[in-house]
Amino acid sequence: NDGRLDFTNNFMQRLADVMPFGIEPVPQGSDLLLRAAVFADTLVSLRKAAVGQFNPGGIGGANGLQGKFEADSKVNPWDFVLMIEGAMLFAGSVARRMGSAGSARAAFPFTVESVAVGYGSATASEETLDGSRAELWMPLWDRPGTFPELRHLFAEGRAQLGRRQARNAVEFALAANLLGVSRGISTFVRYGFLKRNGLAFLAAPLGRIDVKLRPDARLLEDPPLTAWTDRLRRACNDKDKTPARYQAVLRGLDRAVFAFANRSEQGNDAPHLLGVLRAIGAAERTLSSGLRFAQEKYLKPLDGLHSDWLTQADDGSVEFRLAASLAGMRGDKAVGPIRAFLEEVEVTKYVNWSPGSTSAVWSRRPLADNLAAVFRRRRMEAFRAGLAGVPVESSGFAKLDDVIAFLHGDTDDEKLADLLWGLIAVEPPSERPTPESSFDAIPFEFGVPRLLVEAELRIAANGDYWNVSRGRDANAKPDPDVFHMLASGRADAVTECVTRAARRLKSGGLLVTGYRNRRQSGQRVEVASAIPPARLLAAMLFPLSNRDLERIANSVLYPPPEN
Repeated sequence: NDGRLDFTNNFMQRLADVMPFGIEPVPQGSDLLLRAAVFADTLVSLRKAAVGQFNPGGIGGANGLQGKFEADSKVNPWDFVLMIEGAMLFAGSVARRMGSAGSARAAFPFTVESVAVGYGSATASEETLDGSRAELWMPLWDRPGTFPELRHLFAEGRAQLGRRQARNAVEFALAANLLGVSRGISTFVRYGFLKRNGLAFLAAPLGRIDVKLRPDARLLEDPPLTAWTDRLRRACNDKDKTPARYQAVLRGLDRAVFAFANRSEQGNDAPHLLGVLRAIGAAERTLSSGLRFAQEKYLKPLDGLHSDWLTQADDGSVEFRLAASLAGMRGDKAVGPIRAFLEEVEVTKYVNWSPGSTSAVWSRRPLADNLAAVFRRRRMEAFRAGLAGVPVESSGFAKLDDVIAFLHGDTDDEKLADLLWGLIAVEPPSERPTPESSFDAIPFEFGVPRLLVEAELRIAANGDYWNVSRGRDANAKPDPDVFHMLASGRADAVTECVTRAARRLKSGGLLVTGYRNRRQSGQRVEVASAIPPARLLAAMLFPLSNRDLERIANSVLYPPPEN
């Protein structure tokens, strides 16, 4: 029953409307009503009758008819009869086999928990038992089938994600993309049983999902990601007590995954996977700012995502390449990996929360200020450990052209920050290819101090060209005072930084350009720069290859003296 509507009683009444009993003749118009129900090629007059939740458009009600305040509910009797007969295919063999463990809802074929994404009227309340009963994904097929085949299809009711059945609408959409559903289905029509008519629930159509193979969707069934998402979903179950920011990031993640699964085009998965990766990063950043909630709900940091994220989610953007170079920054016992400077974690074989960690310096400041703070903190910890320079070794180098674009403010900082937080959960490969740079102009105020970031940097002459290598006989020795000036807040911070860097390089036999002759080297270098000091300091954090460092050296240094 649905409220006061008894489906059994109503079914018998509709059956009497269209079929003869005993010696009675076939009710008039039954054949036309049947053609209208099956083929939709006949215009018929509908009968006044109760409808229920399965035909919201026919329930009538207020303002449903011109000239009257209330419209009657009307239905084609054959529609109701065939609907009840077809519902018998959903009988509970699948419920007995699969059960309903871990769910507050009954188990039926192609029935999952509601997730309020993918339709315009979605609200968070529709994910609760009071706002939604469930979602039913009705299969469509485009080839003839027999009744035994359909009975087997519904008895199996397979919608598999990885090694388990899909539990909610987002997972069902992914299963359709991974062909984890019964074969022969071309499309699913999504229905939600939502509270739409006062306190009554109605079967509301929420859209369609085509069954298409998308191999890159395998990343979204990565066990660490699915387990972490499940824990986050359980933590946000109580909509009244869960802070809104955690519900917002979960909805953002669901929305990104559903958008990936629901698009119509084939191929070009990278931009959509990138959206998922950004949503992961936003969720991780939000959890890191509320460790009490994360620990109470047993939410660990996300870790161990497959390294294929670095290739399949790469949209070819400057922001992705820069974020990947930072996320791959390694650590050791003295100075940890980049992740330890973003959130309060302890990174060993596993990643666990570490409340009170002094390494984490990320806050709600702009991206450039945060990266500058990370650089300063890494330099401080390296100094305390007796190391020279700032450790910026990474599994993948940044492209110098991309760093220059960052310096000029030609990057989307919000996107870069989201991707950085998402990529820190990805297992970095041992080594990534070094991108080729072009020959764009290198800002002088960046190039001079950048030669003093790493320890053991050897700049040696090779004819009239400078070669860069790494070794103990370094002549470009780091100087903390150079970078301290960029964080000082002084009006002449950039000029003072470049001047001190030039003097340090001169002590190693390397003279910077910008003077009328070599004898004037070592004097104050006046720099009129449009690059903010914080952004200049942040750019020092990006790891560069020896080839790009050679480009910098040959751009900002005088050519080697002739022998």
